Amino acid sequence: MKLSDDLRASLLSTAKTYHNQLLEHPDAVQYLEGRGLSPETVRRFVLGFVGEPAEPVDESFTGRISIPYLHSSPIKGWSCSSFKFRLMPDVEERQRAAGGKVRKYMHRKGLSTKIFNPAALLKDTDYICVTEGELDAISAEQAGLPTIGIPGATQWEDWYPRLLGGYQAVYMLQDEDKAGEDMSAMWADPKNGIANVKVIVMDKDVNHTLVSRGENGLRDLVLGDQALFFA
Repeated sequence: MKLSDDLRASLLSTAKTYHNQLLEHPDAVQYLEGRGLSPETVRRFVLGFVGEPAEPVDESFTGRISIPYLHSSPIKGWSCSSFKFRLMPDVEERQRAAGGKVRKYMHRKGLSTKIFNPAALLKDTDYICVTEGELDAISAEQAGLPTIGIPGATQWEDWYPRLLGGYQAVYMLQDEDKAGEDMSAMWADPKNGIANVKVIVMDKDVNHTLVSRGENGLRDLVLGDQALFFA
């Protein structure tokens, strides 16, 4: 579905509303800090918290971290096309303990979540990184790595090769699990048409690597001997 300019502007306003609500909820701020995300990164990606729903459609997302899908246009500036809403860990643990169905991530129906952080594709760089998920992409960006996030290990679009064909290297930052292995195998398969895919296995996942190794450690793991060249 093609979104109107008015809807994109409205979604951006909603993102800012939830970002402003974040500071009213210290537990949410502490959660993001625990994920190794700096205040500058939180502001840059307009991360927020749904304390009071800005729209009735967001009622079911109350108490979740909001992750807006932001877009940048040289002509129209910033806009928003969608959201992901992340369950807080304490609620997740209680739901798992109770044996109920846990939906760690939710999103508004009818809004596209094809690629997170497409602004990375506008950067003048010879390489691009790909992660599974939004917080991993944000973590890599904080380490200075231009990164897009794919919302789901099995998601594939026929236009990915055309989008990424001009890079000298496409770094797949692989989660250390079966889904991550399957995603890397799919992206690195020559039949899918993306050249120069280089798989880098993370310490569990990108965000965990950021927390355990720091920004420089994550960057060095990905770029290796080329870290200084790409600095």
